[in-house]
Amino acid sequence: LFEFNFGNKIALLSGDYLLSKSFNELALLRNSGLNELMSSSLRDLVDADFIGLHDKQSKPLPSKPLETRTTVEVVDQFGTEPHQTSHILGHPIAEWTLRSILSGASLLAKSCRGALMLAHHPNEMQKLGFLFGKNIALAWQAKIDQEPFLPGSSGTFSLVSAPVMA
Repeated sequence: LFEFNFGNKIALLSGDYLLSKSFNELALLRNSGLNELMSSSLRDLVDADFIGLHDKQSKPLPSKPLETRTTVEVVDQFGTEPHQTSHILGHPIAEWTLRSILSGASLLAKSCRGALMLAHHPNEMQKLGFLFGKNIALAWQAKIDQEPFLPGSSGTFSLVSAPVMA
């Protein structure tokens, strides 16, 4: 038990160190727009844990589907504005997309945009970089979520991804 707790503390402290070191290096670039963009991706990672319901093991649960079927799209956030979630819960594909964007795709998308920002590319090119990173991350997440449903797989699946993969 001691080794398990000690290992968790070391992992937590190592993560904190790496995060503070990366933000220190980011600050040395002296680009406040990039700092704000990357900080917003960290906020998105945290926001992902607070969307919708969770079970006793803190695993996300899909929201109850709405009675009226409407089409909802997740609006791309090219900057630092937070995503609006109230109109998305209850729409399985939009909910999966939002959760996937916040839990990882935002970091890759905003990193791609940040790289283009540092290279002084125009805003339209930065938006394309954001979309590239977001779509790569969503494709990767779809592949990961699909694996438990393939023949011969024994992995566990996320209930949030089940309606999307069906």
